[in-house]
Amino acid sequence: MKAVCPKCKKPGYGIYVRWAKDRKHRYYYFQHYEKGRIRWCYIPRKIAKQLIEEKKLPIIIEKIKNELHKKVGTIKYKCECGKITEYLDLILTGGKCPKCGTVLLKFSCCLT
Repeated sequence: MKAVCPKCKKPGYGIYVRWAKDRKHRYYYFQHYEKGRIRWCYIPRKIAKQLIEEKKLPIIIEKIKNELHKKVGTIKYKCECGKITEYLDLILTGGKCPKCGTVLLKFSCCLT
């Protein structure tokens, strides 16, 4: 069991795409193994696309980190709690330490 169904909250194996007979429309389902049989929960397109995008976000962040590291090296900040955080992670958390929430960086809303 790898994931939890967004519809019924039962453990399962993830989202699968099934095509309509005309091969023009996609339908998203979540696969469960229940009482010795495979069961499927229909997942609306809006929810399925949102879940797929959430899985892509860590990959995109990692690519950005790699590009930043190639161009400028690594910029790290150390909090009073001892947590060492990279610059990109501080951007994602709004300048706050991910461990204790202390503000390490303040971002201005405009570049003047």
